[in-house]
Amino acid sequence: MDVGAFFSCATLSNGAVKCWGAGESGQLGNGANVTSLTPASVVSVTNAVGVSAGSEHACATLSTGGQRCWGRNYCGTLGNGSSGTFTDSNVPVAVSGMTSGASVSAGRLHTCATRTTNLAACWGINSLGALGTGTTANSTTPATVVAGVCQAPPAIAFTDVPPGSTYEYSVSYLLGMGITAGTTPTTFSPGLPISRGQMAMFLWRAAGQPQGSPAHGFSDVPSGAYYSDAVSWLVSAGITSGTSPGHYSPDATVTRAHMAAFLWRATSSPPAAAQHSFNDVPAGAYYSSAVSWLAEAGITYGTSPGVYSPDSSVTRSQMALFLQRRGCSVAP
Repeated sequence: MDVGAFFSCATLSNGAVKCWGAGESGQLGNGANVTSLTPASVVSVTNAVGVSAGSEHACATLSTGGQRCWGRNYCGTLGNGSSGTFTDSNVPVAVSGMTSGASVSAGRLHTCATRTTNLAACWGINSLGALGTGTTANSTTPATVVAGVCQAPPAIAFTDVPPGSTYEYSVSYLLGMGITAGTTPTTFSPGLPISRGQMAMFLWRAAGQPQGSPAHGFSDVPSGAYYSDAVSWLVSAGITSGTSPGHYSPDATVTRAHMAAFLWRATSSPPAAAQHSFNDVPAGAYYSSAVSWLAEAGITYGTSPGVYSPDSSVTRSQMALFLQRRGCSVAP
């Protein structure tokens, strides 16, 4: 049970959740925006293991690992990726990407949850750094708290990742985040180029392996492929539409131009304050805005002064660097 601002919620032994009190922002989760003097059942929540009430919103953790929130959505307190209007909801909505949640705590205008992987994520208003991401940018989806794996990633036993190499820390970060376990138990294969299938897996795992996306519809992505669910998520999230109608080209090598577009879109396409200064990235290129953001966020500085090399392939070690820099300094 938890108490919010003029309303309360409780989890029942059968997994249902009931709330009562003020309900003008939908914080009772019963499909109405009215006050209730008696406990009202939260819609469609039948397997909750805990609930937390904020100022005008509440969230529940489900036994299946996900989280649902309802009520006021100021600056993204519901965590469902809503943007622009930050639409309130008087029924529970799924928190984006949270499939391994262990507990949740709703604050006044932000929410945080722990994951079973021992990582924490927060979403909502961040003007005073409440999300713990190292920035003051608000986030409408769960942003990994810069702690633990960013400061002290686990030790790695990959024989092909030399101690002290420029990518050792980044590979450790990927391992700690569960983004990759290497190509074998003892190798990471840092020099191998990233394929579009592998890129899909990296981004999907970095997002918490969101489930339930509609089928991708690509004829060259078999339903049983290890990257099939990841590709479906990429499509539903607007990160890719494939290489041509009906084709994803999973075996094609990812270039630095592709990487920029993938990573930028997977981070909700944030605008950059200024145009990049790379002379080999045309202003009208599909990846130009993405490159501007990458450079401004410190994710990449190009391959040499004034050069980005958009057509060069991206290796596994380079992708580790890009993902670690985003994960530990930019709210995804």
